[in-house]
Amino acid sequence: MTRSIAAALCILALVPPTDLLGQADPGDAAPLRAAQWSEDIDSLATWLLRTHPRPFTRVDSTVFMDRLSSIRDSAGLLPDAGVAVRLMHLVAGLGDGHTLLDGSERLGFDVWFPLRFYRFTDGLHVTAAPASRPELIGARIVRIGGRPAGVVADSVARVQQTDNALFSAEATYYLSSAPVMRELGFLDGDGRLSLEIEADAGPRAVDVDAVRSQYHLVWRFWGEMFGPPVPDSISLVTAFEGLRPIDFRTLDRGRPPHLQYRLNYHYTLLPEYDAAYMQFNFVNDAREGPDFGTFIADMFADLDDRGVGRFVLDLRRNSGGDGSMLLPFVHAMIKRDDTINRPGRFFVLTGRQTYSAAIMLVGLLREHTNAVFVGEPPGAALNHYGDAITFELPHSGMSFSVSQRYWQYALSDDTSRAMAISVPARFSFADWEAGRDPALEAVLPEGAYQQVLAVLDREGVEAARALYEAQERAAEGADWWEPWDRDDMRRLGQRLLADGRIEDALLGFELNSRRHPAWWRSWEGLADALAAAGRNGEAVAAYRRALEISPGNWNAGHQQSQVAKLSGGG
Repeated sequence: MTRSIAAALCILALVPPTDLLGQADPGDAAPLRAAQWSEDIDSLATWLLRTHPRPFTRVDSTVFMDRLSSIRDSAGLLPDAGVAVRLMHLVAGLGDGHTLLDGSERLGFDVWFPLRFYRFTDGLHVTAAPASRPELIGARIVRIGGRPAGVVADSVARVQQTDNALFSAEATYYLSSAPVMRELGFLDGDGRLSLEIEADAGPRAVDVDAVRSQYHLVWRFWGEMFGPPVPDSISLVTAFEGLRPIDFRTLDRGRPPHLQYRLNYHYTLLPEYDAAYMQFNFVNDAREGPDFGTFIADMFADLDDRGVGRFVLDLRRNSGGDGSMLLPFVHAMIKRDDTINRPGRFFVLTGRQTYSAAIMLVGLLREHTNAVFVGEPPGAALNHYGDAITFELPHSGMSFSVSQRYWQYALSDDTSRAMAISVPARFSFADWEAGRDPALEAVLPEGAYQQVLAVLDREGVEAARALYEAQERAAEGADWWEPWDRDDMRRLGQRLLADGRIEDALLGFELNSRRHPAWWRSWEGLADALAAAGRNGEAVAAYRRALEISPGNWNAGHQQSQVAKLSGGG
């Protein structure tokens, strides 16, 4: 969501939950006829093909259309919600998070389980539940409907539009949807949600009844502590200090920085770290308080007056908004190249909910500032589709949003699904419940943030190798971890080699070739260092590896002559 649908959704995201919730009249809508579903499906196909620049980037168009036809054929045989869920699953399979099909009250999607589920590194947990069900507040879910919780969560995520695996992990919303869970086969015969939870005395079975309220998914933007729409008679309580979800819409500086406030933006000083922390949750002007431009100007003036040495920008809960608002912030950072916009002083926290216009900001900061990226990758790639517009299917009332534009914030041939992150930091439920922030802990305490390149340059082989191995262990399982820019390491290795620091250069090139084995320049650099160390046989193998990867690379002549020379042929 970059501009159109995002603007509307972000306006809704700012509305207090009590303004949107309330018990809806269930109505007595008659089931749709097969002919009505056929018209809706025709509309869906027409709008998709007319609007999206390349809808079938990640799926085969023939397979998609065949499956759409199959759903059309089954429309008279399935309940309306069954047709809807199948269509939602098909659209989600396009792999474009801005192109989505949403349910409707007309089809009975206004029935929810009053729970908020969220995935952490230590499993699926309930972050909010009714005050009347204290055993569920913070519970770890082991099984749902008799099946492993992770398997069920994966299945449900496939009904929700996502761009990458990170956003799929975020997509737990439909675990709370009674019609989605029913159509996927995860409810018992009475329509209850049967859970097995982890308890102090061992696993415990509990059942949860659904309630009728309203249907919307705006609550997913409010934060991981907000649950689905529920009647006023149900009071949700969170697993963080027993607070209500709505409490997080009032700024409380007594709470940890990342839990102080979940409206648009705020900042707080962290004098013990000579730092300031800004949390930016919606790319939209606040309904109350200063507009974004005024907020930015006032904040930076305050930080300049105080001489703050480090700055943390938290985008982990920012799902987008109006991207045209972003340049003043970027310009403000560039103006501070002598203060907080310096290597190791400016940290940007991202996560799987960082999305749309927030990714635009990430791309601009990545290109124009010295930001160090911390946390998890955003929920979409730097190159992605967006600017969705929304249509309503004529009979079912389902909302169909379709991307209109391609946004590019990386090289044109960059097809990666996740942006590289320098410092991995992921939340466990134990962290979240206790108010700890692994990202801040990874960069703010004295000595917490260290760069392998800087340590290699300053302290040499042993310290750099030990640091790299420690970081590698901490990043286990994070295939998106990128501790340095490959060109930066290559240039450092060349300088170390020119200075006669052969062993230090060798380590730099060795690590670069390990992390970038498909890049010919990493192998050429390693070969040059091995040759300087007199390890001719290994150097020849490395030169040959560079030539295998790219036989026509611009420096192939040097590599070929070195192979001949070091092999005894020249």
